[in-house]
Amino acid sequence: MARPIRVLHTTDSFETDETVLTTLEDESAGISVSRAPPDEALDRLDIETFDCVVVTQTETWRQGVETVERIRGAYPGLPVLLATGTDEAISGLLRSVDGGVTEQVRTAVDGSRDTATREQVEMLSETFPDIAFYIDERGRYTDVLAGTDSPVVPDDTEQFVGSRVGDLLSPEVTDRVRRTIDRALESEEIQSIQYEVQRDGHSRWLEARVSPVGEGDDGVRQVLWVARDITAQKQHEAALEALHEMATTIQTAETVEEACELTLTAAADVLEFEICSVSIKEGEWLVPYALSEDAQPEGGQRRPVDQGLAGQTFQTGESYIVDQVSPGDETDPAFDSIESGLSVPVGEYGVFQAVSTEPGTFDDSDITLVELLVSHTTTAIERIEREEALTRKTERLEQFASFVSHDLRNPLNVANLRLELLAEETDSNHVDGLAGALDRMERLIDELLTLARQGETIGETEPVQLASVVRQAWSNVETSTATLVCPADLTLQADRNRLTAVLENLVGNAVEHGGADVTVTVDVLDDEPGFYVADDGSGLPADTERLFESGYSTAANGTGFGLRIVKDIVEAHGWRVQVTESESGGARVEISGVEG
Repeated sequence: MARPIRVLHTTDSFETDETVLTTLEDESAGISVSRAPPDEALDRLDIETFDCVVVTQTETWRQGVETVERIRGAYPGLPVLLATGTDEAISGLLRSVDGGVTEQVRTAVDGSRDTATREQVEMLSETFPDIAFYIDERGRYTDVLAGTDSPVVPDDTEQFVGSRVGDLLSPEVTDRVRRTIDRALESEEIQSIQYEVQRDGHSRWLEARVSPVGEGDDGVRQVLWVARDITAQKQHEAALEALHEMATTIQTAETVEEACELTLTAAADVLEFEICSVSIKEGEWLVPYALSEDAQPEGGQRRPVDQGLAGQTFQTGESYIVDQVSPGDETDPAFDSIESGLSVPVGEYGVFQAVSTEPGTFDDSDITLVELLVSHTTTAIERIEREEALTRKTERLEQFASFVSHDLRNPLNVANLRLELLAEETDSNHVDGLAGALDRMERLIDELLTLARQGETIGETEPVQLASVVRQAWSNVETSTATLVCPADLTLQADRNRLTAVLENLVGNAVEHGGADVTVTVDVLDDEPGFYVADDGSGLPADTERLFESGYSTAANGTGFGLRIVKDIVEAHGWRVQVTESESGGARVEISGVEG
């Protein structure tokens, strides 16, 4: 008895796997079938010997082709058959060739992998997109298998067959096509190419797989050219690139209204939407901030945040497409001539909508592009609102600083002057107490002003030597007989003035809590970029979590703002700060995350 033909069947679908297995076993006496998923096929071929591989693909033909290429690349002499489509189409395809699937497999095993019957190619081309034809090594079209209805193939097929590639393509594209054919014939491997075709004043893009298929009837070598129209894909890619370029422009908007107008400009220029709008939530209303010139006046009216398709989009945060507006549906169009529409949320701020007077105008590709566009709008609005909030906060801080600087300092100056006069008139013990209280008020005012004016913002950063700033801060603070140890060798990017304020507060805090003879050490961290300020004082309070709170202090005369100022300035730099116990039992403030 003859040895059975051993077939490895690999598929992306278990259901199709069963269908094909039944087809092979029922109709193919003398064929032994084994199965493996695509990602395990090569491993199976490494350890077992097969006469043929059958690849079935239900999702996309490209994945099937890639599987075939991987197998043929690893085992060039092994016949591989490919069938794509739905379960039913694949089953029908394997049954429809004269002699059934048995004959396909035997033909593949007995013949060469570079030879394909016309029937096989014609059936496979039905599952491939758009176009399939033969081109010989001289660059002549020898036969058309599919694509006679394609806009890139001439209507006169008889005239098309026998013409040269240069008759239909530009010189540059013709040269690329000829080189691709040469590579396929020389390497005997499938080649890929994307190229542009001009026909009837329109440009179309094609992506082709070019397979060597032996010689034609005239004995001249030829290739099978299977191509699909990727014009829509190219247009989508071009739109993506244009929208990314528009992102920079949208990000320069200074107001929410300007960001919405720029969004509408991009929708018109890049996406070619004729009628669209951007509405932003104000209270319980969606208010149009930007509206196309072609939109009817009704489109400019504000609407409740829960009304119509716009309200649904805003409430759910999801995008919608309406292919056909129907009377009485929940879309609630702004005017009667609207037939279809698209609605996309602009973050938590509002809704972008595009409409058309024709049904079925928008698709999922439009959703993808609009969502990308409005993501830039959302980012711009977020930035604008942050800047506006910061401006309002700065204005309030400036008002507060003005109040502290003038309305509090003036009566304080009067009190100090009267205290001096009182000290000249009397020798009371209360004078020293009043002087201390007024001095504390002076320090509170100074630190409140520092917190208001300097805390959360920094100026331009520059490379700063830490040791130099430490020495400057030390000289600015009353340190009595305290000792400074600073072996730190660190250069960091910082606002020098703000960093000086940080170190002044840390040094002053160490002296205030550690005593006049405290030793303060400033050095670099061992395990990450940063530095620390440590002392050998009495240690940390029990409630360390409150150390950075405004107004919290464990010292009798402390203001409680020093460490809060430190925290604000550190975080404004993008650094981190924490307080731990020093090696000598005192306090250690670590600042990490610095950049050199």
